[in-house]
Amino acid sequence: MGTRRWFYAIAVRALLAATAILFALPAGAQLRVVTYNTTGAPRTGMDIVLKSIGEETYDGFAKPIDVLLLQEQNHDPGLPDTQKFVDLLNTIYAGEGISYARGNLAGLGDDTQTIVYRTQTVSLLNETAIGTISSSGMARQALRYELRPVGFDSTADFYIYNDHYKASDGTDGPGATPNADRRLAEATTIRADADALGQGSNIIYVGDHNFYHSDATEPAWGELTSAGNGQAFDPINRVGNWHENSAFADVHTQSPTTTQRYGGQVPGGMDDRFDFQLVSGEVRDGAGFDYVPGSYHAFGNNGTTYNTDIDAPSNTYVFSGVTSYAKSQILTALASVSDHLPVIADYQLPNTGGGTTRQTIAKDTFDTTLNRVSFTQTTFSNPSSGFQTYQAHVTPSIPTQLIDESTDGKPTDTQGVINTAAKLDTWFGVTDTVNGANPGGDATATWAFNVAGAANLQVSVDMGAMGNFEAGGADADTYTWTYALDGGAFHPLFTSSVDETTSANYTMANGQVTNLIDPLYMTNSANATVQLSNVLQTITSAIAGTGNQLTIRLFSHTDGQAEAYAFDNLIVTGLVAANPADFNNDGLVNSADLTAWRNNFGLASGATKAQGDANSDGCVDGADFLVWQRSFGAGSATAIAATVPEPATLLLGVLLSVAAFSGPRHFAPNTPKNE
Repeated sequence: MGTRRWFYAIAVRALLAATAILFALPAGAQLRVVTYNTTGAPRTGMDIVLKSIGEETYDGFAKPIDVLLLQEQNHDPGLPDTQKFVDLLNTIYAGEGISYARGNLAGLGDDTQTIVYRTQTVSLLNETAIGTISSSGMARQALRYELRPVGFDSTADFYIYNDHYKASDGTDGPGATPNADRRLAEATTIRADADALGQGSNIIYVGDHNFYHSDATEPAWGELTSAGNGQAFDPINRVGNWHENSAFADVHTQSPTTTQRYGGQVPGGMDDRFDFQLVSGEVRDGAGFDYVPGSYHAFGNNGTTYNTDIDAPSNTYVFSGVTSYAKSQILTALASVSDHLPVIADYQLPNTGGGTTRQTIAKDTFDTTLNRVSFTQTTFSNPSSGFQTYQAHVTPSIPTQLIDESTDGKPTDTQGVINTAAKLDTWFGVTDTVNGANPGGDATATWAFNVAGAANLQVSVDMGAMGNFEAGGADADTYTWTYALDGGAFHPLFTSSVDETTSANYTMANGQVTNLIDPLYMTNSANATVQLSNVLQTITSAIAGTGNQLTIRLFSHTDGQAEAYAFDNLIVTGLVAANPADFNNDGLVNSADLTAWRNNFGLASGATKAQGDANSDGCVDGADFLVWQRSFGAGSATAIAATVPEPATLLLGVLLSVAAFSGPRHFAPNTPKNE
């Protein structure tokens, strides 16, 4: 067959194939990952905890645990503590086609970390012990696991570092190495290993990290989060001084009791965030294997049991979707089986075509916008007051109460939310809205976003506040966020409140601590309350219902210059149908996806969606191109600037470019070329 006839034959077959494309593709998949310091084998009531974790719904999604990372396990042959967890889970799900297995590796130290995994959803590819234990360095070897979701290729592989860092402040005795330095030694070893995995690796760091702070007093945190291939990020951006700080009550994990419920349990009440799931940048980029925003939480804790028992009557946590046990049963079990709470997070798997994925639907970061239809705000001019966007070293005048300049030329600065030495992008600040330029005192900002086609919407905002706030009176400090869909009634999104019976510590960028009375709190739509601090925290709220246009409104009323409220990164996410032509799963069908198809054009078998196979037939051919052509522009926040040619014209042009890209052919495909 001549070159021209062969080329036209390919085009004709592609056009014919396109008419027969049917999309019966698998639904999008997620994994539920749990880290849990159980201090040994499961105790009576652990079945209640584990089954409830599997029933709890987030974003309409619930499933049994896929990966369970354990700490403080016996490292005798056969890992007897961990095997009991395997047996317990297999008993819980007996007859349901769900089975669990464990890893085999034990690390050196007084105890070990281990892994339990669901065999139907995850394959354990490798286990590796990291580092060398010593009296001045690592207390226990870290364990690295390489896992692959069942049914996926190596592009979905991910690594988990399971660590139990040296405990306690201070030292273990006179002349001993400070425990913070021993934690630094472990973090340095882990980061070196993670960096060697290379850029783009999917990494999760879990375990009992025993971190008290995220400042210079805890150098291990700085090492883990420093720049590099394996840089760790807190997926909920709750960074600060966690120890005995009610501002972080909802992320505290130790200890769930004030009195001992079993021998060896460490009581003390909920006042430390020792247990973490941190992720590499690749796991929070919105594509491929990725953290599901908002899913991270300490099981059973919403911040209402600070420094007390997790099963105290004050606990308002809602175990959404759990039907097997009553709330009181679950909380009592949590308090009775361990001295740490399990930390849960869900992870989205690469979509193989079809199903749904959580994507950023709209946003306003004050530097860039996505699907923002309109924005209006109250404006007034007063250099010591403000309700507007600001940018350090760019905006001519920023109210001093909004900014922390303690490491930016003013070491005596004792108030401010935004660290001007570190945060150089644009943000929004609110202070003293009751002033001569705005005598009514009210200030509003209103955003309208296009959210058509998305379900299970969520809104997240990075917020911070510092000051002596007022709870009542005509000029009570108020920062209330509401939302409406398609012009309907407004509903609460984030609601502020002030506690005039307590005070809070605020750590400035240079380490100086300021104590102020009457801190500000923010409550989301699920009634979870967070104390705001002068470090921006990501607060997430769910939207009830669906619609085409989402309106978000901020109402502020604050009198005086002693209070400062700032926020950034207003992000709207939602579940949307995964487009089979979105080969890189970034939520857009564009030229990047065409490049993936073009680069792999001609693969006759074993092709994946990432390589350009849109119809899941294992080939990358003209039929896949037509799927891409029909979807071109899908997910784009703005209109496509160029006119998309008619299918026949575009197909011919692309095939010509593929022919040119592949080089000249002077022989029929089935005719041997003379050497």
